[in-house]
Amino acid sequence: MELPSFTIAEAEPVALFIPKFSKETHIKTISKSECLERILAFNELALEIQGYSRYAAVLNLLWAKEGLLKSRLESLEALLNKVRCYELGIKPGEDLQSVVDKTVYKIIK
Repeated sequence: MELPSFTIAEAEPVALFIPKFSKETHIKTISKSECLERILAFNELALEIQGYSRYAAVLNLLWAKEGLLKSRLESLEALLNKVRCYELGIKPGEDLQSVVDKTVYKIIK
């Protein structure tokens, strides 16, 4: 599927997709609060994998920036208030382009 040409500055977010392995490919609407929880959980997991979380925690304690975590949360909430949130179930081994064609493109049209 061919998408229209545009620059990033012109793009407005319309949907946020949270990927998840599942038995069958599917797409379902999820609440903004569930979406926020999943994003925060993914972020924590990524930080743990990178070994960054413990280091950052120490730095935040020593050189904390007032309101940093609150600002991050508010930014995520502002994004989620602009978009529809979806869980995108992906069957392991399925071609990702096929998944996007069957699900995501239908939502963003």
